[in-house]
Parts: sequence; C-alpha cells; structure tokens
Amino acid sequence: MTKAEKTPYTPKELIHWLAAGHRAQFGTQPTPATLKTAYAQCAHETADGRALWGHNVANIACFGKASKWWRGESSCQTLPTQPPRTFRLYTAIAGSLAQVAGAADYWRLLAARYPAALAAFAAGEPEAAAAALKAGGFYEAPLGVYAAAMRAFFDRAPAPPPTEPPPAAGAASPLAAAAIVGGALWLLAREL
Repeated sequence: MTKAEKTPYTPKELIHWLAAGHRAQFGTQPTPATLKTAYAQCAHETADGRALWGHNVANIACFGKASKWWRGESSCQTLPTQPPRTFRLYTAIAGSLAQVAGAADYWRLLAARYPAALAAFAAGEPEAAAAALKAGGFYEAPLGVYAAAMRAFFDRAPAPPPTEPPPAAGAASPLAAAAIVGGALWLLAREL
C-alpha cells in the first residue's frame, strides 16, 4: 500500500487534469461548461485543490469493498483529516498518469452513479449539479450550502485549457488514452 500523501493542485492544474481525465474516460474534450462545473465541485471538495489527497480530484471517499467504477492502481486509506475519512489514492502510479487516473475515475463515477449531475455539468448549472449530486447521495452537507459553494467556485474557475488538437492519422493521442483490459486500467500516454 502506498503512503497517504497530500497532492495539492493549483486551480489551473485541477482544471487541466479534469480535462485530461475526461478525454481519457470519454475520448472527447469536455465543453467549457462541463469543465467549469466539474472544477466547481472538485474545488469545493478539495479547498480549491489545496487539500487534495493521492490525486483523487474530488477526495471521493471509499466505502466498503472496491466499487465497480474504480479502475487502476489505487488504494483506500484513512487520512488524518478532521474527522478522519477514508479516500481513494492514486499515488502509486508514476508521473502524470496518476493525475489522469484520478480524474478519469472521477468522471467514471459520475457517469455510473450520477448521470443527472453530468447533464447539469454539461448545461453549466452548478446549482442543479449540486441538487443532482445530493439526490444521489454524493454528499451530506445542506444543499443550499453546497450549491452556493459550487456557484462561487464556478464563477471564479480558471479558463479551461486549450482543446487538445486531434492526433495525426494513425498517431496516438499526446495526452492519455484509457483502455480497460481484464478489469485493470491501462493508461497509454506520454508524460506531460
């Protein structure tokens, strides 16, 4: 098991890795509205990236056995937060692949468990996204508090990174491509 460690991101890094994870998970560039709403939710969960653990972009907690939407090399560990919580960590994966894996699993979880939230993300509606996440059991805080925090982070989100140009015919993507092989996430990418 890898050692639990903080892996803080700046706001620009957080939005960058969210975009890379979306491309790895879905094979498409996220729209600016989708990316800003995801940033708002993850920034709220991680104190604007400063309290991010193990490249888990939303500090998603682990409950019970490993879930079907988690892929790749990761572990669940209880961390010294107040109160102590157990989070999924990606620190064992080398280099930038850890960031892509953490972000891709975030998108995978949203698609599997919170499709209504993804629709609100695409519409650029952080309050509706907060309501859909609450309805699905993503968080326990009062809806009004969570929605207001998401709106505040949405309004000050950094500019989304430039769209990744499509690779040349027959060439691999210069960022990350994810393929599920035998239940394991194999990330095929070059270091960023």
